[in-house]
Amino acid sequence: MKLIYLILFALLIAALFISIVVLCHKTLENKQKVWVVILAIISLIVTDTLLIATHSLPEKANKLIALELVNVESMLNNTQPGLTDQVMDPSSLQTTLADSKQLLSQVNTDTSVGWIVRLIGARKYTKTLENIVCNTDDFIAAFQATGQPVTIHNVLTYTQEQMDSPILNAVRTLQIVILILSGVLFIICIICYFIVRSGAMNDAQIVIANN
Repeated sequence: MKLIYLILFALLIAALFISIVVLCHKTLENKQKVWVVILAIISLIVTDTLLIATHSLPEKANKLIALELVNVESMLNNTQPGLTDQVMDPSSLQTTLADSKQLLSQVNTDTSVGWIVRLIGARKYTKTLENIVCNTDDFIAAFQATGQPVTIHNVLTYTQEQMDSPILNAVRTLQIVILILSGVLFIICIICYFIVRSGAMNDAQIVIANN
């Protein structure tokens, strides 16, 4: 989702929750409106913060993938200098890619970044690399068609280039979830407002006190 649309949705969410706050101030007594206003403000802060934060997720995920690929290539080259730049046959390529996938999984666990960034970035890359390991012939054919040498570095880089669409789709899904969450929280705030306004909570307190 483009930044302008994120801002518009964020403003819409703010308008909805602020309208609840204004409504509480106009129609409820101070003691009645406090917790409804607090719920509305917390809901506004949480949903708007999460929504705006999603804008930077694709860039953070791509940077994380790039950093982890550098680390993995360094680990592989430490075991055998120049390994990632060697042209490989299908069997040795598949074995080394499997090793790369395992190394990436370890790096994913050790990386000190947000779990959402790992989920939509590094872990999705690891899953894609697993598909490469299972379908090595298809990727070798694609490389041969373009005349690109089949090396570990080129395969890892090629896989990274294929990650733009999955990452953007994951972020869009997350944004939709946040918008749905904001709608649910808005409905909850409205329900709470009418419960307080109807005096249902006050009636319950009276019944308890009489007992």
